Amino acid sequence: MLTNKSGNYKILGKALAVDVKLGDVVRLKKPHPCGSYEWQVVRLGADISIKCLRCHRRVLLERGILERRLKGIQKEYAQEDKRFAFCLLNFEP
Repeated sequence: MLTNKSGNYKILGKALAVDVKLGDVVRLKKPHPCGSYEWQVVRLGADISIKCLRCHRRVLLERGILERRLKGIQKEYAQEDKRFAFCLLNFEP
């Protein structure tokens, strides 16, 4: 790690990790054979599982490979909001 005069740190030789959350819809550079570019993040860890939004095929990719193929994050779904809405629908006084 190197520092410049202002004290900011720079990491040489490594890209910054992309912050992908569970439920995010990501867009990849190349289309799936079904023609869709959009995938939903289903599982996180060292490997990331994504699901095609058109044909619902699931693919398991290493984090580094997904970061290289990633074009952008389109939507972010908050899991807490879904749980809260589910609790409100099933609420009985």
